[in-house]
Amino acid sequence: MRRITYFFFYAYVLTLVLAGAAGVMLSPLDLRLLSGLNPDTLPPDVATNLMSQMRFLRAIEFGFGAFALYFRREIFTDTRFRRIFLMGMGAGIAGRLIGMVSDGSPSGFIWFLWLFEVAGIVLVSLYTRRTIPAQRSHENG
Repeated sequence: MRRITYFFFYAYVLTLVLAGAAGVMLSPLDLRLLSGLNPDTLPPDVATNLMSQMRFLRAIEFGFGAFALYFRREIFTDTRFRRIFLMGMGAGIAGRLIGMVSDGSPSGFIWFLWLFEVAGIVLVSLYTRRTIPAQRSHENG
């Protein structure tokens, strides 16, 4: 279980870092590739706001990935870091699910990402639940 869990963890975290960094630097291309929307076809003020928001969200994605990469040992050994990581990952999964319910079924690629993320959170949660020793309640925050 360790190998598959680490595979999903590193694939997820490295994707966050790489996609986040690329999205900040190449937001118009990122938007075209993900949604087929060309920001050049939008009114300039709308395009500016959309690109600003897109860069912000991609920077947050990069930051969460960098956090997880930097604290990878703690995520697998400390309940507090485990919880922070799983909450962040779970929030992303929940956001996609809310979108699926309220906005409709996404592309196959987005479905793949969501299923990969669900598998990852299940694996990391189960693996760390088994491997992190029980900590005293005051240490759990």
